[in-house]
Amino acid sequence: MKHRESMRRILIALVLALFTVSLGLAQEEAPEENEKATAATKIAVSDLQGNWVATFSGFTGCGVSTMIVEFDLDATGNGTQSVQAGHSDGCGDNTYTNRPVGIHFLNPDGRGEIGFDCGPPCGFVFPMQVSRNRQVFNMSAESVGGNYLAGAAVKRETATAMAVSDFQGDWTATFSGLTGCGVSTLLIHFHLDATGNGTQSLTAGHSVGCGDNSYTGFIVQVQALNPDGRGFIAFECGVNCGFGFEFQVSRNKQLFNMSAQPVGGNYLAGVAVRK
Repeated sequence: MKHRESMRRILIALVLALFTVSLGLAQEEAPEENEKATAATKIAVSDLQGNWVATFSGFTGCGVSTMIVEFDLDATGNGTQSVQAGHSDGCGDNTYTNRPVGIHFLNPDGRGEIGFDCGPPCGFVFPMQVSRNRQVFNMSAESVGGNYLAGAAVKRETATAMAVSDFQGDWTATFSGLTGCGVSTLLIHFHLDATGNGTQSLTAGHSVGCGDNSYTGFIVQVQALNPDGRGFIAFECGVNCGFGFEFQVSRNKQLFNMSAQPVGGNYLAGVAVRK
């Protein structure tokens, strides 16, 4: 009996020892796993390589302005604007090509700074934040006179073709800029069917000239869509009233940015997010 009791005590001691060693190894491995997880979330400049479409709205030396920019970035964060199209109440409509663009710096958390050349001696610089999936980044103007723009850039899809049916569902869009009611913001809840047609369940406007108003039942329609996600969408806003926007859809089809078509009275830009 004494022999069995001794053996039992020895076995218990061995089990406890093994458990302690295993726990120690697990604790030693945990930091390594955490480091791997942290490394996986770090964002590098090379992650932004590809083709992008950015939309902006705000105030520049040309007054109330919207702008849409198509640009490519290489693995070093430098590139060229294939199209830079401005729409403003002070300088009208203009389009330029082959202007430089470059990321000035990028932190591992995706916070950085990007600059767009707009002709000598003109340049716009924006603090930026990149999303975790590296498909979107937002921008706000640096604190200098003459640049009061803000916007968002969306990476263009090149691997698989997008279809209008991909837009089916409920969306919420927000806009800011200038309309016939003066400085304005706009919130729109809308639904799209598989054909790209739908209804705005809520259209809520807030402006200097027309105050606050809300409507329901206005139509919305995707009028054009390229396989790379670039297209055109139109929102009804009453009798003989409508806003049209060029847009770019993100690769995951959960967001698209918009810039006003170059017509008088519409200097809005915004972003739509799928609910």
